[in-house]
Amino acid sequence: MSRADDNLKYVCPECAGVKTSTGIACPGFRVITRPCSACKGVGRITQTQQDAIEMGKTIRARRIERGESMIGAAKRLHMDIKAYSDLEHGRTN
Repeated sequence: MSRADDNLKYVCPECAGVKTSTGIACPGFRVITRPCSACKGVGRITQTQQDAIEMGKTIRARRIERGESMIGAAKRLHMDIKAYSDLEHGRTN
């Protein structure tokens, strides 16, 4: 690992360190492989990203305990649903 990568301490939980993810693309519902959106194809994430993921898991668990939908929580907090989803999934950018 280079000096610039020293702060990439954690294996990316989205791609499990393989640096890519697969999905379905249109037209034709074809399978595609692309760089992981969480780690940007690096395979590792920073402490800040890991903290955001853990916080998101906690927020999601509490929302589920309350029996609240993601849309309901976003409305209650006066947030855009995309912003709320990003929060629960630990996406910071």
